[in-house]
Amino acid sequence: MTHAFKGNALVDELVTTVTGYTAEYHVRRFKQCKDVASKGLKNHHRSRVNPFEVTSILDGLVEKFVVLNNDSLADALRLRLDELSNVATKWTPEILSLFLHLSDRPAEKSRLEDLASLQSPEPPPRLTWAEIFGDGPSVEKSLWANVDFAAGSSDGDESLRSEDSLEKAEDVLPSSIRDDGLAIAAESCIAAVNLAVLEPLQTVQSWNVDANVSELHAGPKHHITELQVVRELLFMLSGLPTSLFRFDSASGSLEPTEHFVLEHIEPPVLHHVLQTCGSIGSKLNSLRLWTRKTHTTPLLQSFQAAVLECINDFHRILSRVQQRFLEPAKAVTITLQGIYTEVEQLVQPLLQLSELVAQASASSEAHPFHHLELLYDWIGIAQMTGATLHFTYLAKVFFKCLQAYLRPITVWMELGELGFDANVFFVRMAETQNDRESLWHDRYSLRHTPRGDLYAPQFIHVSAQMIFNTGKSVVFLKELGTYTPENLARAAQTPLDFQTVCGDQATMHLLPFSELFDRALDLWIRSKHRYSSSTLLRRLSNDCGLWRALDALEYIYLSRDGSLFQVFADAVNERIEKGERGWNDRFLLTALAQDTLGKQQCVDAGGIAVRDTLGEIGDLEWMLRNVNVLAGVRVDYALPWSIKNIVRQPSLSIHQGIFSLLLQIYRAEKALQRLHKMYAFANKIHKHSRETERSFAVSHRLLRMTNILHSHLTENVLTTSTAEMRKKMAAAADVDAMASVHREFASRLEKEVFLAPNLKPIYRAVISLLNLCLDFTHTWTEYEHTVLEATGFPALDSHDQPAPRPKPRRRRARRNSFSSSEDDEGSNGRPPTFSNRGTREIPIAKRLNDVQEQYDDLLNFLTAALRGVSRVGGEPTWEMLAEQLEWDTGRQ
Repeated sequence: MTHAFKGNALVDELVTTVTGYTAEYHVRRFKQCKDVASKGLKNHHRSRVNPFEVTSILDGLVEKFVVLNNDSLADALRLRLDELSNVATKWTPEILSLFLHLSDRPAEKSRLEDLASLQSPEPPPRLTWAEIFGDGPSVEKSLWANVDFAAGSSDGDESLRSEDSLEKAEDVLPSSIRDDGLAIAAESCIAAVNLAVLEPLQTVQSWNVDANVSELHAGPKHHITELQVVRELLFMLSGLPTSLFRFDSASGSLEPTEHFVLEHIEPPVLHHVLQTCGSIGSKLNSLRLWTRKTHTTPLLQSFQAAVLECINDFHRILSRVQQRFLEPAKAVTITLQGIYTEVEQLVQPLLQLSELVAQASASSEAHPFHHLELLYDWIGIAQMTGATLHFTYLAKVFFKCLQAYLRPITVWMELGELGFDANVFFVRMAETQNDRESLWHDRYSLRHTPRGDLYAPQFIHVSAQMIFNTGKSVVFLKELGTYTPENLARAAQTPLDFQTVCGDQATMHLLPFSELFDRALDLWIRSKHRYSSSTLLRRLSNDCGLWRALDALEYIYLSRDGSLFQVFADAVNERIEKGERGWNDRFLLTALAQDTLGKQQCVDAGGIAVRDTLGEIGDLEWMLRNVNVLAGVRVDYALPWSIKNIVRQPSLSIHQGIFSLLLQIYRAEKALQRLHKMYAFANKIHKHSRETERSFAVSHRLLRMTNILHSHLTENVLTTSTAEMRKKMAAAADVDAMASVHREFASRLEKEVFLAPNLKPIYRAVISLLNLCLDFTHTWTEYEHTVLEATGFPALDSHDQPAPRPKPRRRRARRNSFSSSEDDEGSNGRPPTFSNRGTREIPIAKRLNDVQEQYDDLLNFLTAALRGVSRVGGEPTWEMLAEQLEWDTGRQ
């Protein structure tokens, strides 16, 4: 408001100066001119003058005077610029800039004589006491009298003050009406204090209670000096017996006695001060009593030693205070209040430590590291509240105690051993000794509380897994026989103490203590983890043959080399089609797998073993028309124990399922390919009929479906997932990360090849389609045999058709060959018997229609299921597979 008022005044003055109009005589014109001027000033947004530019112009002007040989003028300008710099304001550059704009050829028109008229006027002479007394000093004594501001006064004084106040009121507020009755004294306007309100407060104050005063004065009293009180107080704080305080040995509490008084201090005041000091001494005594207890846990022993060291430091400080009084270097004033204030500041960290000990003692048995958590939390609180002294004090105690907790961690990370204080460590060994194949996963485990929390301080939880893996890496290296603790000790030189974490004063106040500690702890752990994990990964890759084992698994189970897999599958299918009862002999299958799948350089042929879990199959008809006969074929590959810690048995079981599914798809695909060869051979013998054309169309659709499934599994699923798995394995930090990568890889394969439990309906639909292929192939083969027998033509060559189907020993009612896998297997896991009685009596056209309808139903269900699962978070490749399968839906 002041700025706006001054601005309006300046605008008024500007309008009057320029136009001659005034607000009194030219109201309308003056207002118009003022509005125009105000709008112009408000819309004027000129920036401030550049002070550096003004200084540069003035310096250039001085240099110009020197160049024009006018040194006297240059010196005068320089002198005044220097004087102006000492009294400059924020408007100095604007004033100088105005002068520069108003100047007119200063080098030619400036004269030094004009400076004489700019001299400052002389100040008026100072007023002296002689001049004051020369005018006649006042001798009236009432002028120098002290004024009495007491509430009570005589009636005459009240009337005098009433008259004076009335006269002042008349001078301030002139009025034509005068009423002497309105004159009121100022004291009558002050509210009276209700003393009854103060009575409850006075009764609460202990120093105002007569009973307490009488108690304090009861008995004999001894007058002592303040120096003696200070000495007794310092002795009490040092834990020594004194005469001023009574000590309870059981609880460690202190109470002041009432037999000593000071002459200049009231007994209640002295008692209050001593009682306050006694409460401080009681807390210190409880802390001393706790340090005398016997603790069996190394963590509590280290905490006890750190607290005892803090108490000794406090005793040394008290000794220096006493020495200051005993051997003063200069005059010292001893006061009880001064000592109390000084001691109260010194004892605050110990009092806080006493409270922490009381909280930690309540749960020391269940959680021996609870004091570390409390110290960690209180350090953060002290830093956030700006209590630098408490922060430093508690942080030093914390790191002293932390060294004891880091001892078993260091032994575990450097030696791979659980020390004598393993009962406070969060790593434990399994009760039963495990094989080396499960060393990484089963020999050691993390310890948890009954509530499920990790048995470790909260600030360790984030790094606990890395500590756990580092120790297991050392144990792993020991089993491999390549452990060198000296190299690990040389590699891990990062300390973890107060100087490392909080030594940088510039960073300590900018970052929270939790972040500083987490960063230092992470560096300390990584300095040990980096060497052990990198050494172990290098050993696994170079000496244990990790990548070679992964290649072998890919060749054996995932059909990386299709030609080798085809040779093995053809040999197995040929034995099945011939109806050999010993086709699943484990010795024959093992020799066949070793001769085919074991030809790769990365595969150890001697480690391959093949077995059949279904056993002998009594119904040969079911064996010929169902791909589930291959579901029991299991290929076992012997991996080194070190690799088995990465490639776990559940992952190998998933590989087994993929191997069986590839065998089943290849058998259906191979049967359809043989059927097409039979079409070409039969075309040379007899003319194609309508049934032959329909059969060829159906076989073409079935063959295309099997080709799409085979291509999807080998190219879109297995190849892509394996490449991604290898990339992640190469970037893994330790064995735990490698095992996790391979476990995720196997889980993804299980999902993408429909082996997951929630994808069982899709898997059954695929198996039913494959069974339909075999059923159709054998149905048409029987029909062609019938046609050839009717024409008297000899049997086809074994390379152009499936082998003759041997007659089963018994037959039952025909089952649907494309039923689900659960229908094809009994409750005990063995396949039920199968019969095809009556199929030759059914016309071939009817059987082709049945195959066509069943194929359409199954394919529609499969594509709809793939699309539905893909839309709710499934694999994107399933949508592509559904589109490929739907290309020929409904074609005849």
